Amino acid sequence: MAELITLLVVSVLINVATIWYGILSARRLLVVSSNLFSLQDEFTAFQSHVEALYETEMYYGDESLKALIDHTKSILSELDKYEDIYMLVLEDEEINEELNLDQDNKEEEEEAN
Repeated sequence: MAELITLLVVSVLINVATIWYGILSARRLLVVSSNLFSLQDEFTAFQSHVEALYETEMYYGDESLKALIDHTKSILSELDKYEDIYMLVLEDEEINEELNLDQDNKEEEEEAN
């Protein structure tokens, strides 16, 4: 009987440690996801800026800017490989927005009554 109690205690401790580690890992993944999403936004804005500069009369046809645009496109395509990670942030934000909209609608209905 004592052996079963010992096994039960060990099992509970392992389960608690596993859950704790899972929560910590999920938090870290969310931070990484958010950072990747921000990084992709920054590179997209950078690409738009360089393309607009490239199309101005002063720099039209500049090979250095063309190479910079191509390099930015390759970086963005590399970041697209990690889309499933930064989509976690979007999904989380969409869920939060839906919850906020639902709460706002309920508040408006209560105010109307």
